[in-house]
Amino acid sequence: MTGLTHLYFAGCHVQNITPDALQPLNSTLEELDMSRNQNLTFEGMNSALQGLENSTALQNLSANYLHIRYERSIELTKKDMRYISTMNNITNLYLDMNKIDILNAELFTPDLMVPPTLRKVSLAFNRLNKGKYIEYIYKAADLTYLDISRQFMGYRPFQFLERKFGRRYSYRDNAYKSDVTGFSTLHKEEREHYVWDYVIKAYVKHTR
Repeated sequence: MTGLTHLYFAGCHVQNITPDALQPLNSTLEELDMSRNQNLTFEGMNSALQGLENSTALQNLSANYLHIRYERSIELTKKDMRYISTMNNITNLYLDMNKIDILNAELFTPDLMVPPTLRKVSLAFNRLNKGKYIEYIYKAADLTYLDISRQFMGYRPFQFLERKFGRRYSYRDNAYKSDVTGFSTLHKEEREHYVWDYVIKAYVKHTR
């Protein structure tokens, strides 16, 4: 399968990926989604991305929710970006729901660890605080889209939806009530692995 262009293994309980596993796809893989493998962590992400170092094909990378739910906050460091920074065609990067607390200033100075081709970055549902990185983030001048919304919201998947539509619906008649109830009846493991599926499905249904 050395001609694969899209690879998705989200929510598959993956805990480790060997450094050479994706190397055969280095010149063909355009989209990779490894989200919701919460035992993989950024260390496991980088082990997988080692095989895609200097890739000219990869455009979209989704690495959402790779850390165990109750871990300490995470600092995104130069080490975490060491393979992403080498990619020559990456456009979209999603690192949502990873409990990221701060972006290390070394991501921006003295060497910029953000690939010049990167246009869209999503860091939603993290725990971002003010830090020295704010003084240097302007160096990522080629970005056109940055999502840092919904910080410090824990893992209540409908919290932002309830807040957003609270003015339009009473608690009793809230449009999302059936979605929240349905989500709550799922087994604990299903709730953790399919949070985003339920949020997106509910949001699209009620905002058409």
